[in-house]
Amino acid sequence: LAYRLVFHEQNESTWRPLGGPDPLAKAEYDWNTEGLPDGYYVVRVTASDEKSNPRERALDFALESAPLLVDNRPPEVGELQAHYPQITGRAKDGASNITDIEYTVDGGEWRSVAPSDGILDDPVEAFSFRLPTLAPGPHAVTVRAWDSGDNVGAAGITVTVK
Repeated sequence: LAYRLVFHEQNESTWRPLGGPDPLAKAEYDWNTEGLPDGYYVVRVTASDEKSNPRERALDFALESAPLLVDNRPPEVGELQAHYPQITGRAKDGASNITDIEYTVDGGEWRSVAPSDGILDDPVEAFSFRLPTLAPGPHAVTVRAWDSGDNVGAAGITVTVK
């Protein structure tokens, strides 16, 4: 069989070729999506027996995928504010839900952070957590967040304990 692949962003109607102008000989294709904007895409695969039959007798069959999420960008961790021992902030992603939030103090052990609403189920998650007792002086607090595309973003803030 010969295979042709085309795709389009979910809200577009123009199909774009994948894999070059010639049909693919294998029933697999490794799609590098790094150059695409985040969003949902539909892929159509057309399989044909044109290599084994005369053109007038060749058959083909096409199938479209369910929308596929392309999520290459990491979430943003921002709006960090420190009022020792409390840290607040927001994690947000443009394409998918936030799936995990953690923090570390001075490069130590990572600790989980619960979102303010209690469940990680949205592309924007506010959070607030209490730091452990720290020695006087400045401390580096880093917060990182993952999205459902397994991308991670981080930000830091300095907390000075008096």
